[in-house]
Amino acid sequence: MANVAMDGAGAGGGAADISISVDEISEIYNKINAIMHELENLDKLTDSIAAIKFYEDGEAKEAMKVYDKANKKSAGFVR
Repeated sequence: MANVAMDGAGAGGGAADISISVDEISEIYNKINAIMHELENLDKLTDSIAAIKFYEDGEAKEAMKVYDKANKKSAGFVR
């Protein structure tokens, strides 16, 4: 495991040394990418559900408007 140690004096003095594991940072990065991938898939699945005519013709028509609005908000976050 590779580590990067930073001297506390460079961080304003008096602070303890900080040890950063490159492996841990890579793992966090990979987890964030996996979450983003799931959100992108969720967006596509929600669009396909919204395209089903049952939801447009039934009582759920009003509820589906919420998904459209939520998708537009999340699209700015994911992309």
